[in-house]
Amino acid sequence: MGIGQQTPAQSSAPPRHGRTSVSAGNGGAGNAATQANLPSPAPEHSSLLPTTGGVGARVGENTNENAVLQSSGGEITPQAWTNPGVEILGHLTQRSAQPQSSARTDEDNDCGAAALLAGRIMQGREATAAFLRQVSDRGGGQEPPDRVAARTELRAIADRVALPAPQPPLRFAELNQAQVLLYRIGRLLDPQAHNGATQSNTGMSDVGVASLAQSGGLHTTPLAAPQPVTGATGEMGSDLLATLLELGPGRSVVRQIRGRGESPGLNHFVTVGRRGDGSPYFYNSDPAFGDATCVTGTTPTGAAPFRGVRWDDPAGLLRAGITTELASELQALQQNNRENPGNRSAPPSRTLVQ
Repeated sequence: MGIGQQTPAQSSAPPRHGRTSVSAGNGGAGNAATQANLPSPAPEHSSLLPTTGGVGARVGENTNENAVLQSSGGEITPQAWTNPGVEILGHLTQRSAQPQSSARTDEDNDCGAAALLAGRIMQGREATAAFLRQVSDRGGGQEPPDRVAARTELRAIADRVALPAPQPPLRFAELNQAQVLLYRIGRLLDPQAHNGATQSNTGMSDVGVASLAQSGGLHTTPLAAPQPVTGATGEMGSDLLATLLELGPGRSVVRQIRGRGESPGLNHFVTVGRRGDGSPYFYNSDPAFGDATCVTGTTPTGAAPFRGVRWDDPAGLLRAGITTELASELQALQQNNRENPGNRSAPPSRTLVQ
């Protein structure tokens, strides 16, 4: 799909997103026989867009029905931080192009950590480095040696992210490793993992994600269900879209949807948020067939919140910075029953991060 001028999805249209043959796990997608890599950004960064006022983009689509999508194996140039949605998150899934053998299982389950890190990446290089440093510096005296090692390694990655032009250049594999390390540290902070409610080979709970965010110096707030967004004739809209309409600049929300495959539960974390200039974005670290990894919007022409806008009102959504492609991406998740399968009256918990 191209950039920005498509007609928004209508409720009667067939869903764009397909299901894969990959079995789902808590917080991840399991393993697949086939893996596909995202291409590295062009060295010239011809797709760089202005920090403010640019058109939105939809990047990193999974076009292989039987594959999990891996990250780019390339470098992250200093200029990429100017437009992190397109140049970084659009090439960064929760799976490295060449995963370390010890990280493969963790990569299947670290979507909560990936979703949380994505919100920092969208706020820029300095915010990303500060978050990683805070997490790495919050160790306790009772931690096992492997967690101490994880914090030490995470601090080294944070120090490289902090440099405007590190040598050798920063690579996508390092951000993938940061996701894994955050996941390992986060599970130690997760009370549900501690009391046995979450198995050792599964992802974090929403409480664990909030605890990890707080250890990185961020403020978290559990949110009630959003005000519903309806269409012109009353069709139900996306909870994620409703969340975007409520958010102010610099804030993000991490919440669960149903992941790829046939699992009926809400077992995969995604992120919706707004950059400092108010431009919205959606990030999915483990896109199923037809899903994008990152979709970005434009700078709003009005002031948040934008409650009352219909999901099938392109002009109203655009005032909120929500392009037709971004609205269509979120609406397709709702239409495919991945946001809240089987029970639209009780949306899952949402965690506001700021």
